Amino acid sequence: MRQFFRIRNLTRRVKKLQHDLTFRLRAFFSVLNQPKAPNLAPGPHCTDPVTCEFFDPCNPPRPDDHVGYLPRIQASAVEELVEMGVECIRDIPDDFPVSRMCHFVCETRREIRRTTFGMMMRRLMQR
Repeated sequence: MRQFFRIRNLTRRVKKLQHDLTFRLRAFFSVLNQPKAPNLAPGPHCTDPVTCEFFDPCNPPRPDDHVGYLPRIQASAVEELVEMGVECIRDIPDDFPVSRMCHFVCETRREIRRTTFGMMMRRLMQR
């Protein structure tokens, strides 16, 4: 067993952290004791270090083509698009600065949408 574990006395280290830990725990418990979720925009703090109990109500499902699913898109660009009211890849303005990879995905999504819409219209017209 000793080959896998090393026994060390960490009492001094833990005592140095105790004051800060007590302060943080009080702050965390005051948030947890609130009757409803805090008024914060969802973000990385929702899942780090653990997933918040309010995660699902605060984070409704995203559409399948949400801008956050673009490969290699910067978080700041996603935030800017969402603030502009753009949530779907197909709705990203042509002049919005994205990488070549993102631009390719955007164009592909738009083409799929046009093709699908065209096929649906032809089927409707044939009836």
